[in-house]
Amino acid sequence: MRIENIHLAKAGNKARLSARLTWEDCGRPSQEIFFEVEEPFCDALVPTPHAFLVPALIPAMRHGEKRILIDEPICPELWDGLDVVMAWIHQWGGASRMPLRIEARAQTSLPAPQTPDRAGCMFTGGVDSMATLQRNRLRFPIEHPWSIRDGIIIFGLEVDRLAAFDQVLHALSPVAKDANLQLLPVYTNVRTLDLDWQFWEFEWEGSVYSAVAHALSKRLTVVSIGATYDVPNMNQLGSHPLLDHNYSSTTLRVRHDGLTHSRFEKTKLLTEWQAGLDHLRVCNTVDRYRPETINCGQCEKCVRTMLALAAVGALERARSFSAQSLDARLVREVGGIYSPYMESCYQELLAPLEARARHDLAGAIHDLLSKYRSQLEPEWRGVLRRWDEKHLNGLLRRWKHGGPFRAPAASASS
Repeated sequence: MRIENIHLAKAGNKARLSARLTWEDCGRPSQEIFFEVEEPFCDALVPTPHAFLVPALIPAMRHGEKRILIDEPICPELWDGLDVVMAWIHQWGGASRMPLRIEARAQTSLPAPQTPDRAGCMFTGGVDSMATLQRNRLRFPIEHPWSIRDGIIIFGLEVDRLAAFDQVLHALSPVAKDANLQLLPVYTNVRTLDLDWQFWEFEWEGSVYSAVAHALSKRLTVVSIGATYDVPNMNQLGSHPLLDHNYSSTTLRVRHDGLTHSRFEKTKLLTEWQAGLDHLRVCNTVDRYRPETINCGQCEKCVRTMLALAAVGALERARSFSAQSLDARLVREVGGIYSPYMESCYQELLAPLEARARHDLAGAIHDLLSKYRSQLEPEWRGVLRRWDEKHLNGLLRRWKHGGPFRAPAASASS
């Protein structure tokens, strides 16, 4: 892949940073990738190669590119970090994710003048980003350089209809005002490098967020990405503590924030912030957005969030949802578990729901957990059976069926 023609242009009340990305080995057509902002943020964009190198790296690995050539100097700290990223992606993906060569020159000096300290966060209005902002407000004095001042909200990722995006901006404006946060909308087509949502979720998300931060690095020096997983439930994910900080450069720090809080703990934290509760936005089902709310209240993510709010006794005072719409039938029909992380999210709600005498909701969650675990059971039985045959010569199988319980004979090499 070649990254060429990096260009920053202003027209009217808009500024656009763009570059041409040319695929060399996989036969895909070249693409113009851009990041665009409107006034008063036009001066935030900087013509940096980092904004294109960072998001191109992992798709280039996935599609079999052998190199990324960029005729611009890049930060040596970022270069080192991207080598680490490639090593982890290769570790997770094996032969289908081979590291590639970055062909570039290293920067020999820092930009002058340097950007004054200013912090931002990726802000979707969801539980993770709301909790990141709330923790920041509780921990950092407002005059601290890491006190978050900009909430970056991106068009072209999970929301790619302008009318829906405008509705999201309108819905989040009151909470931004309450938190003394400047909403900073960015419009991009970077997702067109790879439209596979599973790839986005498990490999790519953090690098795209970081790329947007690099595009804005004339304004920002540190950007936080809210964690999805907490430490006990850590697994491979596109935004991950082993990846995100490696997208930093000497002049821009990328933080993976919130590792010590589960999703339920983040929800409890938001109960202390009424504006956050009132404008919480977790729903990505944009065709169900309504004038009074942007949460449909009918998708799995909405249902799981409403369950957490009910478990902390806050659903009735959260204007972002209708408490009357949550019942056991909805949980059974809409709720679903398809990963160990989601299992942990539902499992964590059982005790607090029981403590609030919501036995109907707890019973529905038990049903979801039982269904999920029963689907896993044959797979685990198969793994155990193969392990038993390989290492114990079928000892466990014979014991289960009442056969002779004899240990396998020692091998000649033991």
